[in-house]
Amino acid sequence: MAVPRLKKIIMGPLDPVQKYHLDPLTLSFQDTTTESLYLAKEPERLLPYIRPGLVIVIVVLGLLGLLDSLATPEKLVTAWQIRLYLELSICAVLALTYTSLLSEYLQISLFVLVLFFGFGNIALILAVPEAYSYFVGLILVIMYGYFAGLRFIYALLASSIVVATYITAMFLSYGSFIATVQFPLLLGAFLISGFAGYTTERQRRMLFAQSCLIEEEREQHEKLALHDPLTELPNRHLLNERMAQLIARARRQGDQFAVMFIDIDNFKTVNDNYGHVIGDQVLIAIAKRLAEHVRTEDTVARLGGDEFVILSEHTADESDVRMAAARILAEIAEPIVLNLRQSDTVTINLTGSLGISICPRDGTTLQQLVERADDAMYEAKKRGKASFRFFSLDPVPG
Repeated sequence: MAVPRLKKIIMGPLDPVQKYHLDPLTLSFQDTTTESLYLAKEPERLLPYIRPGLVIVIVVLGLLGLLDSLATPEKLVTAWQIRLYLELSICAVLALTYTSLLSEYLQISLFVLVLFFGFGNIALILAVPEAYSYFVGLILVIMYGYFAGLRFIYALLASSIVVATYITAMFLSYGSFIATVQFPLLLGAFLISGFAGYTTERQRRMLFAQSCLIEEEREQHEKLALHDPLTELPNRHLLNERMAQLIARARRQGDQFAVMFIDIDNFKTVNDNYGHVIGDQVLIAIAKRLAEHVRTEDTVARLGGDEFVILSEHTADESDVRMAAARILAEIAEPIVLNLRQSDTVTINLTGSLGISICPRDGTTLQQLVERADDAMYEAKKRGKASFRFFSLDPVPG
């Protein structure tokens, strides 16, 4: 299955992958689970950009401080005091990025930091109106908010507060601001940086969605390659991998495990009497029962048709294997009730035959163990079905 075009995935109204749709204003994923996953991984992705960015801001802030020489001596002290507070704020946020509190407080810290930058520059402009470098600093603060690692909606809010505060302060101090040349510069910086920030975060989220889709497709291909498509149990390939691991461990540690080969008795009559659709539902029901009634470390696999294999690990005592085999056959023998059309139901009663081989007693290779469990299963069928048999022991009633 090919990965759909990314534009359709994110914004297309006909795309079925709803969890990757973005809110056009906030750029949040409309699916809360996907949004939570994105936010959990966001700090790790942004740190390589946030930390160098904060260091650069510290340096730039210090260089701009050299322009404070334009101020009168009494105002020079005020200007450097403001810059000192800003430098300390940056260092605090930089220190936060090295703590376990990063994920929880990164966004609020960056939000407050941008506000401090903005308010600090506004204070400098009011204190030394003849120093135009402070207005340039204000422009840089508005732009920085969108590239500091803040989410777009927070950066928009922070820059809006800074701009509104500056316009209000200028009106209160000078009675007019709109007519000055600063207003179009400030408005242009606000709109351009906002558009760039919106585009950047949207692209970042689209790339995240694309990586998720690629990973999901990889997992789906892997699942199809290693699992039975009908029952979703491990298939022969995955069974062979796990058996190889168990055989290697048995050789290293002197451990043993059991291979149980199961065949459903007279399953062909189900397909003949009810059709393959009902037959498939019966196989799904049996597979679910088998998976639910084995230990967590055991493996239930479907080889095909009505044949199943169970790998039972850590079987030091054969009595445990006997009890497990009897329990499995009892589960298979439980009536299976299926819903048909028009609220009708059908009850199907089946039994199973089960053969058991033990590694390393009955074999030390994949082929030996499966074949000997299969042989034991056929012996159980010959001796009355609905029973189990060990490969190297006399038949035991089920």
